[in-house]
Amino acid sequence: MTAVEVLERRIREFVSDWRTHLRAKNRADSTIDACLDSVAMLVNYLDDENMPMLAPEIGRRELERYFEYLRQRPNFRTGESLSHSYISKQYRHLQQFWRWLDDVEEIVELSPFYKMEVPHVPDNPPTVLRENELKKLLATTKGKGFAELRDRAIILVLIDCGVRVGELSLLTVANPAEQERGSFDFDVDVVRVLGKGRRACDAPFNPATVEAPEVR
Repeated sequence: MTAVEVLERRIREFVSDWRTHLRAKNRADSTIDACLDSVAMLVNYLDDENMPMLAPEIGRRELERYFEYLRQRPNFRTGESLSHSYISKQYRHLQQFWRWLDDVEEIVELSPFYKMEVPHVPDNPPTVLRENELKKLLATTKGKGFAELRDRAIILVLIDCGVRVGELSLLTVANPAEQERGSFDFDVDVVRVLGKGRRACDAPFNPATVEAPEVR
């Protein structure tokens, strides 16, 4: 492919190559999907607005208009405004995409994100359940059936370790062959999880949680 042919490729035509690049960097499948979705959303917007679709022609002006559109667009599921954190995440995914176009593919001379400001995300700490609320939550799992024991184990681990739901869903009993998933290790009373960036970390158990038969 000649240099001219590369420059004439529409932005969506680079997505497959970027997917390969992200996989080569050992990014998690969920991260790859989120990054590709961000590019797909931008492509749909540019197409709907009859804006430039060739990679070198998409500049800061087009991107700023897109982020303004996101600020005004409702969440299709709830009808509420898109959250600041969601818009910031879209920004960072697209910034990574253009960095790849610039550094790896050398498609653009200068990323349009150069000197652009990251969308502000207000400090909004999550709501924390009080002790009485946690007790009520655990009370919903009373019983000896599989579902009750499973739900209680899940809640106890989340309360004790603070792992992400995605990390929790991949946990298995300690097994060297399952290190890519994360595991319980009752010999040393820790949960080993594979976090963001596929970084492994240990989250210790409270002794009372370890002794709970439903956790084992």
